[in-house]
Amino acid sequence: MNVKRIVTDPKTVLVAVAGGFLIGLFAKPLGAALYPIGSIYIAFLSMCLLPILITAIVIGIAGLLRDDNTRPLFKPMAGLYVVGLLLPCIVGIATATLLSPGTGLSPDTERSIGGGILGFLAQIIPTNPFEALSANQVMSVVFLSVSLGLALGTIRRDTAQPALAFFQAIYDAFMQLFRWAIVLLAPGLLLFISGVVAKIDAEVLLALTK
Repeated sequence: MNVKRIVTDPKTVLVAVAGGFLIGLFAKPLGAALYPIGSIYIAFLSMCLLPILITAIVIGIAGLLRDDNTRPLFKPMAGLYVVGLLLPCIVGIATATLLSPGTGLSPDTERSIGGGILGFLAQIIPTNPFEALSANQVMSVVFLSVSLGLALGTIRRDTAQPALAFFQAIYDAFMQLFRWAIVLLAPGLLLFISGVVAKIDAEVLLALTK
């Protein structure tokens, strides 16, 4: 059988998770020693996620708008997305109107917990895209990616094609890195979980199982 298939099999991953838990519980010094290696693995995985998210959104939206076959479908899809966003807002506003939660809070407290839809939009629109990326502000990064995808998708000239090719190349590169990392998922989780569990009091863990 293929070694890669064995290592990436869900059963192997579950065994690795259980093994990491046991090492951290019954061999704390070993778990603490393994934790730095596991942290490096998790950091490598995390490094791949944000670039994949950004490039996938940009390529997907721009591709829908630039393709003659899928462009007519974009408006209905966007409409459904907007409805899906508005429905929870309407339910939330109606619930707040009927139940009046937070009555009696001071003005300073009310200002600190939000400013409605406009306040939410003001928070997710990044005034500095690079700061949003460096601070890992996911909602702001998603907003930036969607906006960039819409802009590139609506440019009818060929000037957008090099930019889309760049995003596609970045996406392919980080997906390749992610595929390499997934091969080591089982041992990486074993190392990381053993260190995490080793830092937790054994009595607390045993109490959670009861």
